[in-house]
Amino acid sequence: MIEHGFGISVLPYLDIFKNRNVDVLPLSETKWESTFYAIRRRDGVRSHGEKTIWSQIIHNSKRDRLK
Repeated sequence: MIEHGFGISVLPYLDIFKNRNVDVLPLSETKWESTFYAIRRRDGVRSHGEKTIWSQIIHNSKRDRLK
């Protein structure tokens, strides 16, 4: 999706990036703090995979807020 202009992503490095039309910027500083957001469309048909991933995000975000 990144290759087709849909935002940016933070990922571990994969060799497949060499064969793609993407810029890879190494992040050397690991002691940063930021707020991350999970976003999905409001309406429409949801696949089983999307429902599963969204449930995991909600579950993990609630767990992390309790720490």
